[in-house]
This record gives sequence, structure tokens and C-alpha cells, in this order.
Amino acid sequence: MNIKLVNKIKLMDKSLQQFPPAANIIIILRDGETISPTAKTKLFQGDVLYILAPDNNREDLDLVLREEN
Repeated sequence: MNIKLVNKIKLMDKSLQQFPPAANIIIILRDGETISPTAKTKLFQGDVLYILAPDNNREDLDLVLREEN
């Protein structure tokens, strides 16, 4: 799945450590550049995340990605 961070205020300037352990952020596209993320990589508005996660972890991932602040 890929997710573009637009208006996901609660994710802005946060590290990837808040994602469920089974959700692997494979790559981030930021301003035309490809970033290989680490646990300390911070997210910014407009980032496109490519996420690999098992179907049974979808609910946990959805909680993190909700639009709410």
C-alpha cells in the first residue's frame, strides 16, 4: 500500500517508531527523492510512504493513519 501524508497532523514530525512492528515502511518519497527510512526517520507533509504489512495488522495500521489529530 502507499499512503501520501496530507493533513495527517498527528504524524507530522514524528518518527516511524509509532507504526506497528509488523508494518514495514519500505521507502519514502519526499520532494522527488527516495529515502530508505530508519526508525528515527521523521515524517513530513507530502511524504509518500510505501508500507508492507500483513492483512491481520491492518486495523493497527489504520489507527496510526487516521486523519484525526
